[in-house]
Amino acid sequence: MTGALGGDFATVKYRQIPPQRFVRGDCNNDGHIDGLTDAVFLLSYEYFGAGAPRCRAACDVNLSGVTDAIDLLVFSFLGGPAPVPPFPDCGPPGPRDPRLGCALEPDVCR
Repeated sequence: MTGALGGDFATVKYRQIPPQRFVRGDCNNDGHIDGLTDAVFLLSYEYFGAGAPRCRAACDVNLSGVTDAIDLLVFSFLGGPAPVPPFPDCGPPGPRDPRLGCALEPDVCR
């Protein structure tokens, strides 16, 4: 096959990896959504350079990319809105999740 600039390039076949299932709100992948530890895990990652979550989409509880830790705490302790699906059960990512993805399917979803 010839490219636009006249050079040859190879066609590569690849296997598409299916989206990993996850539970929204289980940021630390411990199988529990308790608000406090998930929020602390997220804040430690975002502001203090702690290890990255195995599934970043699980940490995006409101699909905004901001205020996730606060929203987890409000949900857990003040009866605020629940995380958006997939919650409270495992599910596939939604249309806005592929940019976040899951490096590995959380243990609780296997």
